[in-house]
This record gives sequence, C-alpha cells and structure tokens, in this order.
Amino acid sequence: MLSIRHFAQATSAAVALFAAASVNAATFAAPVSLDFTLSTDILGFLGNAPIITPAGGATVSGTTISLPASNVTLGASTAADLYAATAGSFSIKTTSSAGVVTTLDLSNLSYNNATKALTATIKLNGVQASSGVALTTASALVSENFDAVLGTGLLQTANMFLTDGAATSLMGAMGLTAFQQLLIKPTLLATSFGTLAVDVTGSVAPAVPEPSTYALMGVGLVGIALAARRKKA
Repeated sequence: MLSIRHFAQATSAAVALFAAASVNAATFAAPVSLDFTLSTDILGFLGNAPIITPAGGATVSGTTISLPASNVTLGASTAADLYAATAGSFSIKTTSSAGVVTTLDLSNLSYNNATKALTATIKLNGVQASSGVALTTASALVSENFDAVLGTGLLQTANMFLTDGAATSLMGAMGLTAFQQLLIKPTLLATSFGTLAVDVTGSVAPAVPEPSTYALMGVGLVGIALAARRKKA
C-alpha cells in the first residue's frame, strides 16, 4: 500500500518535473529589440551617402537600426528556438555616383534562430521586390546570461547574406538584364548585408498552465491535505 510519505515524494517529484519544464515555456514581455547593423559592403553596393530612416517605433544610430519586438517567444534557455518579430521598419536611401537615387525598404521583419533566417518584405523605390526569407546566417552567438526565467540576454548573429531568391528578386526590381544579373549575382550573394542582435531585457510573462498542470497541482494539494490529517491524528 502506498504510504503518505511515498505519495508525498511522488507528488514532489512530479511538481518539480513540471516546474523545470515550465521554465522554458515563457513568452517574453517588452522591452526586447532587434538591432540590425548594416555592413559597409552592402551600403557601398547600394550607393554613396546612405540615409537611413526608421519607422514604426524603430530608432537609428549610425548604421544600426533598433526595432522594438512585438512578438518574442522562447522554448529553451539556449535560445535555440528563439523567435522574434517586429512591427518596426526602415528604409535606406542612397545616391549612386551617376546621381541615381534608390530607396530600399525593409518591413515585416522576424528572426527565427532555429533556421538562422530573417524574414522580411523588401521594397525597391516603393515597389515590392521580395517577401519571405531574405537573409540567412551561418551561426548565432548567445551570451551566457541568456535566461528564459529572468528574460535577459543577448543573441548576436554572424554576417547575414541575401538568399538566392531575394537576390534574384532584388536585381530584377533594379531592372538589370539577365546577363547583368549573371555577372553581379555572385558578388551580391557574397556581400554581407549586416548582423543582427536580439537584445532581451526585462521580465517574462509566465505561460498559461495546461490542463495537466492543474491536475498535478490538485495531486499536490491532496498529498498535503493527507499529510496534515495524518499528523493531527
């Protein structure tokens, strides 16, 4: 027959197991920012004297655009599956040596660390050129203090590069001929677009308990009640 002591031990183990799992089931609350730093290479490719204009709550400092995250989720303290999206956007206005003005807009940005990919809508001079996975990176470095419980930490990607599809769409929007694209594409694909940092600060909102969670809590309360009754007896 199961004794009160054994029942309590089993209950404690179950509750502890759930508590450990719930740590990684957090949804981050603000403030979280996606800080995108443009590379000098891509700015040089686009043209001279770039003018970066932020929108949607984003801010700019030099060549770094900080975009407030509106949706950030994390299922592991390693940030392996970190997902962050932002309603912020920015545009890059450049002028070539020939005096041609080009405006590149990036909006609907989101980063998925599981795939190391940045999704975005890219417009060239007001016309949509690409939508979907725009940039990918080979790796991302997570700071040691990235914590799913405290909601703090910093993730920094390596150089991000245009995907083949995004590069092709962008060159097509530029009006380049097939031959010109053939010549330019290798260079464009090898040119770093920049790096991304996901800066997480502040607290996290606890996940809503699943039905099984309430069941475990009920078992725990029953165990406590039985133990208290036996002590009185």
